[in-house]
Amino acid sequence: MSTSKAQISEFFGVFPTYTEIMEKSILFVVLIDFRYLYNKCHADQFFEDDVPFALISFYGTSTVLLACTVVLVLPILVFWKTLSAAEIERSFHMFLRLSHVCPKAENGSEISSTINIVAKLVAQFYSKLPLILTLMFVPTKMDVLHYFPPLSHQNILTTLIRTVLLLVSWTEICRLVALAIFFVLFTMNVLKRETKMWLSIAKRSRLRGFYLYRQLAVVYNQRRVYAMREITLIAVVGFLLQVTLNYATITMMGVIPVMAYWLFPYVAIVIHIVVMCLIDIIAKTYQDYETGLNLMRKKCKFVTSLTYRRLRASPNLGFHIFLGGGMEPIKKGLKIEYRSAVLYYTVSLILAFPGSSFG
Repeated sequence: MSTSKAQISEFFGVFPTYTEIMEKSILFVVLIDFRYLYNKCHADQFFEDDVPFALISFYGTSTVLLACTVVLVLPILVFWKTLSAAEIERSFHMFLRLSHVCPKAENGSEISSTINIVAKLVAQFYSKLPLILTLMFVPTKMDVLHYFPPLSHQNILTTLIRTVLLLVSWTEICRLVALAIFFVLFTMNVLKRETKMWLSIAKRSRLRGFYLYRQLAVVYNQRRVYAMREITLIAVVGFLLQVTLNYATITMMGVIPVMAYWLFPYVAIVIHIVVMCLIDIIAKTYQDYETGLNLMRKKCKFVTSLTYRRLRASPNLGFHIFLGGGMEPIKKGLKIEYRSAVLYYTVSLILAFPGSSFG
């Protein structure tokens, strides 16, 4: 089976966009929290205790968010050779099989084009964000190295060093966040294209649709457990972060400086968009497979036929999430449940710990 450049671009399109736009840099670890805790926990004041509260708030929140992002990306990196790379390879071969059978006009190439446009916008934004943040932070003394001797002295050399190191650190952090978003976009592209092409084939031919469905079942059996764990992790971490950030957005207005406050609503909105899009795509996958199976069942002339019985026995290939004591399929209703839970626990936090207690 021949592979064209267009097929490779449609499947892996977000990652070439990432490599073309996002800059490469060396990881620079944020040290401001260590400096603050050192002063609070030790009697000898090696550092001057003049760190603004806005700086502590901002970098403390940033550290938590960065740690959560690492938690989400880490399973993909740890299991890259054993699970992730093999799964991407299997998905690509399945993508080629479906592309070979599905008519070109109905293969959903516009889906990949749209996602690639979004990926390009995300990459352009996060490639410019480090420079914007650096230009904002250095003049206002919000960079961490300003509070570390001997770089605390104001001169051209120390300012240049602080600017370069801050730019490097922001670049690496933005690359990590963008990488997490790109994995979500890649997953969205694969799932939407698979279901789009298979549903188009199933509408045209019951036998061919069922044959490809069984091949998809083999692929999904390999990815189901791994995907369930990752989806559950994303949902749980996203839920905890969104509730916390919603609470902070409402209660911390006017309590902490604006330089630190803006991070709360911004990240809350980003997390909400990412989690909602992911749930929506996965729920749509479940619905599309259910629709396709029902269409193929209706095409059977007799309910006693072997094909009909096999179709009736075929499980839905949609993904599941681990909630409470067991697994549940991800359907459209999960979006409503997720939003309701976020709203409920946000209000509960506000009632339990009102903003006036921070004043």
